[in-house]
Amino acid sequence: MSITLADSYYLKALNLYPYELDRVIEALNYAISYNSEHAGANYLLGLVNMYQLGKYAEAENHFEKALAGDINYTETYYAYINLLIQIGEYEKALNLNDYAYNVKGINVSRLRHNEGLIAEIKGDLYNAKEFMKLAYNGSYRKNERDYLKDELDRVNSKIKSSKKQAPNKRED
Repeated sequence: MSITLADSYYLKALNLYPYELDRVIEALNYAISYNSEHAGANYLLGLVNMYQLGKYAEAENHFEKALAGDINYTETYYAYINLLIQIGEYEKALNLNDYAYNVKGINVSRLRHNEGLIAEIKGDLYNAKEFMKLAYNGSYRKNERDYLKDELDRVNSKIKSSKKQAPNKRED
């Protein structure tokens, strides 16, 4: 397997991201000029558009190009699903999340976490809690487990808070 010019420019951009954005964009433009379907370059350009520029439609376009270039590029799934959640396209996010379970090498705990976030956003705190538990129990990295524990604690505190705010019903 040889490294192409597109790969070289992508790796340069990845090494510089997010600290030298002008050089990142320049390297990504070169990468894409050599291979317009380069999954990594499109993924990273999607991140720049999403996080640094706030251009969500452009980010979505690049994530779709990344998946068209390599359907098994796992990083694209995480970022694209995050974008869809952020812009409120929950059904589309869930569909992509469901598809991602079939991708070899995907982090299932991250997918469960996504499902938990969407359930939480929709107000289904008990399902959110179950997804967060599944994510936590399926994780094997300490920093990920710590993060998921905090997420589970947040959902639990919301459940506890909602119980306190619920009016007591009196039976007459």
